[in-house]
Amino acid sequence: MNPTRFQHPSTISAIVMLFAFFLPWVTISGLMTLSGYQIPDLARSIGSFGSSFGSSSASAQTAGYSLIYLIPVVSLVVLFVSLTGQKPGTVALVSGVAAAVAIITVIVVFSQVSSASRSLMGAVSVSFGVWLTLLAAFGMGYGAYSAWTQKGSP
Repeated sequence: MNPTRFQHPSTISAIVMLFAFFLPWVTISGLMTLSGYQIPDLARSIGSFGSSFGSSSASAQTAGYSLIYLIPVVSLVVLFVSLTGQKPGTVALVSGVAAAVAIITVIVVFSQVSSASRSLMGAVSVSFGVWLTLLAAFGMGYGAYSAWTQKGSP
């Protein structure tokens, strides 16, 4: 196994993104933290609670959180491409964009949680896992750019 495969910026970003998926993403009332993989379950609970108060946008909000599962999938795809010895240029670009869109969608949808749900949960803040994942998504984009600018296209 060639160790330089794991020194490519896209590969390093994929490892960071996969790791950050399990870090705290959301802090609720300063007492409870949720990791990336726990966010869709919370969204379903909030959606059920919001729909009991007549919120019609609860199912649309819950659907936005399903995009979060793209993050580990695209990370593993980039790692697989790196393990096969190929430059992860195009794959990294698509993966980075998909992960960034998923994270931004989650942040936007999370900011639109209904007031009834906020009164149940209390103060909600975004934790460092989200920002580290977003940074890794931009790192994948940089890795794709660096693969394209090196001799030989990705």
